[in-house]
Amino acid sequence: MWDRFQSLGGEIYAVAMDEPLTAVLHDLHESNEYAVEQTAQFILLVRQHYPNVLIGDIEPYPAFSPLQLVQFIDALQARLKQLHVKGLDFFRLDVDWMNFVVGNPGSWKQVKGLEMECRQRDIRFGLIYWGADYPKMSQMKLADDSTWYVAVMQQGYDYAAVGGTPDEYVIESWVDAPAQTIPENAEWSFTRSVLDFSRKFIQSGK
Repeated sequence: MWDRFQSLGGEIYAVAMDEPLTAVLHDLHESNEYAVEQTAQFILLVRQHYPNVLIGDIEPYPAFSPLQLVQFIDALQARLKQLHVKGLDFFRLDVDWMNFVVGNPGSWKQVKGLEMECRQRDIRFGLIYWGADYPKMSQMKLADDSTWYVAVMQQGYDYAAVGGTPDEYVIESWVDAPAQTIPENAEWSFTRSVLDFSRKFIQSGK
């Protein structure tokens, strides 16, 4: 599929692996070591065949503790070094911040700590901004498109409040909201949330 895409003139800029640690531990019920090895082998193949493509990992928080995530990153980087393969270009965090709201473990301060851990390892830190409260509000019949917009903006304020400055801001939705993607001047459209968020929280040139 990638070869065909490129043969038609497309460019693959980056690949974000969707939660390999989660898949191995929770779905396959295999070990951390298995997750490291299989992820490293995948990265090896991508580097060999698509040397210009950036490669990153997405993992959830607080499903994993900061320590677990740092240990996985370090083990993966070490294994890639053994294979003489360039390590991760970026690490992206999927934060279920609704856990913080209802009093479960986790905090934006810990997320900021992960940001710093990535920086110390020369790995770009990305943060996914999304309406983590939308599923619960939908169950309670309280959700609409404004719920999504307000949630994304609130996450922006909350992470900024602890000094959070991701290298990559990623706004995405998998919760069937908002109903409208475009236009960007519609009141609660997806592109409106991206436009307003970027104007508020992303410094010029970043």
